[in-house]
Amino acid sequence: MAKIMMGKAEPREGGRGNDRQNLAVPALFSNRAQDAFSPPGECVIKTLSSLRDKCLVVHEVAARYGNIEHLVIREDGAVFLIETRLHRGLITQCQGELLVNGGPFETDFIRQTTTNAFVLRDLLADGLGISPFIHAAIVFPNASVSVEKAIYGVDVIEGNQLEPWMARARGNQEIAGLVGVTWNAGN
Repeated sequence: MAKIMMGKAEPREGGRGNDRQNLAVPALFSNRAQDAFSPPGECVIKTLSSLRDKCLVVHEVAARYGNIEHLVIREDGAVFLIETRLHRGLITQCQGELLVNGGPFETDFIRQTTTNAFVLRDLLADGLGISPFIHAAIVFPNASVSVEKAIYGVDVIEGNQLEPWMARARGNQEIAGLVGVTWNAGN
């Protein structure tokens, strides 16, 4: 079972007879990753644990291409996929390719993140019956990021931009209604 940082998922009281409404979100995810959080996510974990909005935060979700480091479902139904990279230097892009100090990364992080976003969308579609928009970001807490627009639907941001980026995202009333969770802050 994936680790849940905050927010306690429980079936909603007084469901309308639809089994999907009472589906606990963590049951949709499995965790094949190691138990300990990796150092790249520590700064992001700290930010996610201090969010003002009520959120379900799941770390290290097994996916087709590695793990999704952080999956966040906000009370209003916004769904976030967040990856963290510890590279230093200047992060830019050229024709859709992410660059560090003018050169390519050893891994195509954009492709990895977009693929995992599609996998996550399909997983939620299978479990909840809808295909929500996934807000995806790669966070570089130790670098200067100069990427003005999303690359293939993935935002590339600095660590201090994570909370404002999440605040701008629209929720999804279908997800908020279908998830059927009672949010208990602090549990």
